[in-house]
Amino acid sequence: MRSKLTLFLTVAIVSVCFFGLSALTMAFTPASGGATFQTAMSDQITTGLIGLEGLVAETGEVTEDVTEVESEVTETEEETTTTNPVDTDGDGTPDTKDNCPDKTNPSQRDQDGDGIGDACDSDLDGDGIENEIDPDVDDDGKLNGDDPDVDDDGLLNGDDPDVDGDFKPNGEDPDIDGDGKLNGRDDDTDGDGMKNGVDPDVDGDGITNKDDPDVDGDGIPNGIDPDVDGDQKENGRDDDVDGDGAANGADGDVDGDGLLNGDDPDVDGDGLLNGVDPDVDGDRKYNGFDDDVDGDGKKNHDDDDIDGDQIPNNLDDDRDGDGTKNSRDKTPNGI
Repeated sequence: MRSKLTLFLTVAIVSVCFFGLSALTMAFTPASGGATFQTAMSDQITTGLIGLEGLVAETGEVTEDVTEVESEVTETEEETTTTNPVDTDGDGTPDTKDNCPDKTNPSQRDQDGDGIGDACDSDLDGDGIENEIDPDVDDDGKLNGDDPDVDDDGLLNGDDPDVDGDFKPNGEDPDIDGDGKLNGRDDDTDGDGMKNGVDPDVDGDGITNKDDPDVDGDGIPNGIDPDVDGDQKENGRDDDVDGDGAANGADGDVDGDGLLNGDDPDVDGDGLLNGVDPDVDGDRKYNGFDDDVDGDGKKNHDDDDIDGDQIPNNLDDDRDGDGTKNSRDKTPNGI
């Protein structure tokens, strides 16, 4: 609109200067790149063509510099194409040039050169095998299970929310590191080089084991998982069942199921209810020799349900859960 107005005004000024005050009629002709005009001067009718490069009339030829018009038109076109380009994902690359317009990828990396950025490419190495089932996602010669950066996105596996680049967040991926071993069967679930028993975030979902309802990401909630932290040790044989760094005897929620030990019918998650479990809290001390049988933080002599079987001591015929009836037990309340 601005360029058309500038052209109209410029033409009007040129016409007045050349013909004097006169009647001027004009019709724009896009195909000719200018405008035809008629003007009445006294009794003479003059017709001609006005273009961007000059003014031609039947009675003679006059050239008028209209570079200013051309300059303003060009400037307007540039402003139209460069002002506020669309950048949907906000990564600094306009959508028209972005190889992943809907997903942030400032580097614009494209391993296989297929025009699809790595951040949104379901087959990173272009071998025809989707990342989800590709044994070597980034085609670097290292199998996923031995590769510290499985999808070659510049993030080490332990810091990558989608280790194998299959567009499934680690917490929702049954094989997080893409090594062909399902999470519950993999002793390094997230492929970060730290074995599950010592990894503070076994499944790499950004939730530390202490607060994670499914520590090893196998889809089985901690309370019913026979190997909560996925270290390939069954809970009954594991000194730190939920892999939170606190040994069972010093952990207020041994199996990480969200129930404090004093309220949990199976404290150590070994599948044996407290009343019939010879080591209720899984601390490797048999109940008869444990001064806090159920691991609730209360010493036996201060605990009204010593073995945590949900039966109050005064109604429990084996208060300390050592397998010996109170009547025959020299230390019925434990040590």
